[in-house]
Amino acid sequence: MVAFTVVEHDYNFKFKPENVDLNSRVQKSEYDINILILGLRNLQSPGILPIKKAFIHFKCKSIVPAGTASISDVKTQPTSPGPNPTINTTIQIKIPLPMDQLYCPNMTCVVYD
Repeated sequence: MVAFTVVEHDYNFKFKPENVDLNSRVQKSEYDINILILGLRNLQSPGILPIKKAFIHFKCKSIVPAGTASISDVKTQPTSPGPNPTINTTIQIKIPLPMDQLYCPNMTCVVYD
């Protein structure tokens, strides 16, 4: 539920985007992220086709600021067939992340078949 009122002086507010530069204000540090992926369990297909060879796509670009060219997304290799594949892979990423937990982003991953 939202309630608000528009008053006359709201239209005189001037926003200055040059004052909102989080890249220069947020302290960052280089982190080594190691993800050990053992496998996936009890996968269910959304359609009528069975699960053949599932793999995971880690979206690493979603946790770094735009313009960071050295970071790329990571995918595991599909190996074992079926709804309970054993992947047994280690992913190592070196990423600059904010030191304050308030600004720390979430990493997204998606399972594909």
